[in-house]
Amino acid sequence: TPVVKTSFTREKFHCFGVVNGRREHYSFFNKINSRNTLVFIKRLQARYPRLLLFLDNAPWHRTKKIALWCKTHYVRLSFFPSYSPELNPCEPAWKNLKFATANSCFKTKNEFIQAVRQATRVKNLTKMFQYFNY
Repeated sequence: TPVVKTSFTREKFHCFGVVNGRREHYSFFNKINSRNTLVFIKRLQARYPRLLLFLDNAPWHRTKKIALWCKTHYVRLSFFPSYSPELNPCEPAWKNLKFATANSCFKTKNEFIQAVRQATRVKNLTKMFQYFNY
C-alpha cells in the first residue's frame, strides 16, 4: 500500500480589507476581534486623517471601545444593513482573492499569505467598483 507523507495543518489567518475607489488596503491577523479591528482602523486613520468607514455588522466592529476611539479621532462609522453583503463593495474583492488562490497547495501559512498579498497587488480590484465614480 502506498503511503503519502503530508504536513497537514489547519492554520488560518484573517484579513481585514477596505476599498476607497482608488486603492485597496489589507492587513493580516491571527485573530479577528475588536482589538485587531481597532489596529486596522488606526492604520487607516494614520493614512487618511478624516475617515468614513462602512462596515458590516460583525460584533467586533460594534464594540464600545471602537465607537469611543473613532468618535475622538474623527473616524465616522456607518453600518450596512444586516444580511446585505451585496451592498458591501469589498465582498467582490474577497471573491477574487479566493479565486486567485484556489486549487493551490501552500506548504506554509506564510506562503499562503504571500500569495494573497501578491494577488492584491496584481489585480486592480477597484475597477469592479464603478459606482464609486458617482
